[in-house]
Amino acid sequence: MPSATVRDVLLFESCQDLREVLCEVLSARGYRVRAFPSVAHLSESPTPAPQAILVAVDSEARSSRDDLSEVQRRWPAPRVPVLALVNGHAPVEAAGVALSLLKPVDEDRLCSALELCTRKGPAVP
Repeated sequence: MPSATVRDVLLFESCQDLREVLCEVLSARGYRVRAFPSVAHLSESPTPAPQAILVAVDSEARSSRDDLSEVQRRWPAPRVPVLALVNGHAPVEAAGVALSLLKPVDEDRLCSALELCTRKGPAVP
């Protein structure tokens, strides 16, 4: 069921096909998604604080771990919940990661996790 209020979500996923699918799914559920292949593609200009950030993390790829570190630097917890979408064998247990979901992630489970993380409303500026 779509949320009554639009919630802003940042998505960092290197796979274009998956990024597009996630955008479609989340948009249909009432989220306003800004998606990028990596944090490096996000301009250095001021970015409005999202209500949640989804970061794809490949346990074997340094670039995705670097993305997670950069997200945590730019949006320190607990101001913005970070959900790690993990391509690997174990969930990410890192400071600032609210939830870790193993890929492939079920649409309902992803949306439930986002709902749980964004229920309290906008992030504190």
